[in-house]
Amino acid sequence: MSPVDAVEEIRKIAAQGRSFLVATHRNPDGDAVGSCLAVRLILRGLGKEALAWLPEGVPQSYRFLEGAGEAVRTLPAGEKFDATFVVDTADEGILGAPLPPRETTGPVVVIDHHRTRTEWGEVYLYRDASAVGEIVFDLARDLGATVTTALAECVFTAMMTDTGSFRYETTTARVMHVAAECIELGVSPWKVALEVYETFPRSRVELLVEVLSTLRVDIDGTFASLLARPEALARHGLGPDALEDFVNYARAIEGVEVAALLRRRQDGAIRVSLRSRGKIDVSLVAKNFGGGGHRGAAGCTIEGLGLEEAREAVRLHLEKDWKLASLRGEEPRRG
Repeated sequence: MSPVDAVEEIRKIAAQGRSFLVATHRNPDGDAVGSCLAVRLILRGLGKEALAWLPEGVPQSYRFLEGAGEAVRTLPAGEKFDATFVVDTADEGILGAPLPPRETTGPVVVIDHHRTRTEWGEVYLYRDASAVGEIVFDLARDLGATVTTALAECVFTAMMTDTGSFRYETTTARVMHVAAECIELGVSPWKVALEVYETFPRSRVELLVEVLSTLRVDIDGTFASLLARPEALARHGLGPDALEDFVNYARAIEGVEVAALLRRRQDGAIRVSLRSRGKIDVSLVAKNFGGGGHRGAAGCTIEGLGLEEAREAVRLHLEKDWKLASLRGEEPRRG
């Protein structure tokens, strides 16, 4: 389905429906939360009922956004929706919680920007955008919704976080234009940056110290990895959302081309966050382990291994399949 066709289908769904659900992936980041809350605001602005569903809760860094306090962790018993919007997910399996049956959710509209993806909803709006927030901004205009300051702040937060504060190679002229429009609508970049990057508890800094102590640099200095042990999170009373951006400390090391942060989930599986400086497409690295994402940022889940074993599995894959240490300005070609 082309983006134009998808927008037309969404327009019909929004016009005909009354009650909507909005959801996103587990361990929601800034793009996930910002886009989720933005879609909710769009629908409410059109006079509809809309419920944001984040089963793990809204991470502290994004609780300043309008609607964050009204997001629910559990769906109301017996409630049915005319349609469900799912944002920023390439895979139904990484939702915050499994969706109820279609008779409860209604048709599913997926809004996404990941390179690795499966079309599992009834309507799929995909664009090669810097963030889903960028797509949602355009969708608001397409649907005739008023872009309020609160809506623009959600969009700005989504774009700012997914582009690394407009530093990553995904930062395009288009995203800068949208960011400028958001500022013209009353968004304060300093306020958003302060809330997201410079307001967190002391315990998070202490957790960072522990995670950095697990640093290991391998493959002739080209691969750096960190471990977030469950006992460290428990000791500081923090959840996985506190780990956001920790992996970037490993990538920042001179000479490192790929960085990884590994943690054990409650179900025992190992979640791996991958980052690249650009020579390696880590979405393909993640795909080897059943995951996906973007060229510069991706993730996957490894089952049946411990933290150290999973770290070694990733290292071996990079060393043997990608010949990481041999990089000299050219990305290895995959057959």
